[in-house]
Amino acid sequence: MRPLQEKPYQCQKGGADTDYRLIAGILGRLISFASLTLLIPLAYALYDGSTAYDGSKFIGAAWTASGLPAFATTLAVSLALGIVLIATGAYRRGVLPIGEGSMLLALFFSYMTVFGMLPYYSSGRFDLLDAFLESVSGFTTTGMTILPGDVPPAFVLWRSLTQWLGGLFILVAFFTVLFPLGGAFGLVLPEGSRAPVSRRLSSISRLALRVALTYLMVTAVLMAVFRLAGADFFDAVNLAFAVISSGGTHNTLEPGLMNDGIMSAALMVGMLFSSGNFLLYHEALRRRNPINLFRYAEHRIFLITILTAGLLMGVSLWAHGVYGFLHSLHRGLFEAVSFATTTGISTAEYLPWPPFARLCMLLLAFTGGCIGSASGGLKVARMVIMLKSLWGEIKKILHPQAFIPVYLGRRPVDSVIVNRVMGFFFLYISVLFSGVFLISLVSDLSLMESLMLGVSCLSSIASAAKLAGASAVFSGYPPLLKLVCALLMLIGRLEVFAFFLLFGAVKHSGDREKGRGSSRGGEGKTRTRGPWEIRDASAFSDSQSGSFLGRLLGGGRK
Repeated sequence: MRPLQEKPYQCQKGGADTDYRLIAGILGRLISFASLTLLIPLAYALYDGSTAYDGSKFIGAAWTASGLPAFATTLAVSLALGIVLIATGAYRRGVLPIGEGSMLLALFFSYMTVFGMLPYYSSGRFDLLDAFLESVSGFTTTGMTILPGDVPPAFVLWRSLTQWLGGLFILVAFFTVLFPLGGAFGLVLPEGSRAPVSRRLSSISRLALRVALTYLMVTAVLMAVFRLAGADFFDAVNLAFAVISSGGTHNTLEPGLMNDGIMSAALMVGMLFSSGNFLLYHEALRRRNPINLFRYAEHRIFLITILTAGLLMGVSLWAHGVYGFLHSLHRGLFEAVSFATTTGISTAEYLPWPPFARLCMLLLAFTGGCIGSASGGLKVARMVIMLKSLWGEIKKILHPQAFIPVYLGRRPVDSVIVNRVMGFFFLYISVLFSGVFLISLVSDLSLMESLMLGVSCLSSIASAAKLAGASAVFSGYPPLLKLVCALLMLIGRLEVFAFFLLFGAVKHSGDREKGRGSSRGGEGKTRTRGPWEIRDASAFSDSQSGSFLGRLLGGGRK
């Protein structure tokens, strides 16, 4: 197979420029939907202010203290912007080109970080940088926070809601834009599942709706489970938002509630379920056969890894006398689930723990959850493919003429995907150590604290910073360190490859306009495709797109 940059292609005859009206129309609808979610903390602020009113002063003062004006102002500004974009934009049927899709993704995620910071900043309780970092941490589901203990409950609810929106956004973006944009960035779908890839706007809308409904249904179930397990309604809602998005804990959870056996079991089941593949959940509901979830190799490996690590951590805690035997097993299993799912819910202090247990938690956070979930990290399937590929290379040294394919379960993985997994791992490690270098440059943290903080930001799990004693509350961090952390959170949440590929695809969209301006006078010419350029998806029909992805995922000829 010839390298991408050496493959010539025919310039598109009469190709259209970037459709900014289409981008504006879709972006306006997304912004309007996100704006309506502000009604939830707005209603709670109204209720909280009315409850706190004691008749001794104007009720508006109580509403102001509860955050009502901050949420109302943000709702009005954001909804007005969404309506203006819808009115000036256009929404048409047909295919969403890759350039427009990537630009839409970058613009919407950028807007969401600004949108999320407005309630914090307009309340007067946070400066601009802290409000921005709180918003980034929420939408990237990292779990780092600056919220003080006396913050009005409506802001705690908004913080949890930003995590919930961030998890929903990354799932929808993965299945509709990220997956076809970069060849899944070295990801493969489980055996027996259908590739949910189509560039047609009608198909994208239907797929986004199915993912959102599945996400919402799981959230409602988690709320009911946590409520039955003993949490009050407010805690149950915030916990459900944090668990489904793998976003970590929140400030209102009582430490004693974590140590309750029923609540711990509910949290572990919720975290495990939320770190699975939501595409498989949708297929299991459609086929009414949930037993099939355990047939997939990634799920099995994920569960076995957590069980093994949890038992080893428990034995290590018991051998070092940190807890009793049963308590050690409980803490080991709970922390293994919390770190492997990159949720990070915990009230434990890790510095007194033995180094082996902390190393296990670091490796689990580094690996992350399954494909198609909101979990961070490298993902289990990538790690399995990479390790099997390395073992195959060792075998080839002994048997140079042997053909040793890489399997994920019973499904062979195409060599293109294997190469992309290796490239992703290299890029991930490069970004991690670059981030650690910047963290150590702009702060006085130790080497281990810098490393753990870098892993926590890149893998979207704030609790990893506590493994070396760094704080998951960034109020005391210097401004430059806050900016570095925000950048790592964004890169990690957008799957690393996607973060850089988005800029390449957007750049290609601009270059396409210039190139087509010159190609109109010289149709039929060929040119060399640059290493960052991606062929416009509108050039493929549905059948061609399906066969292309089939070859990409290992089902076709090389």
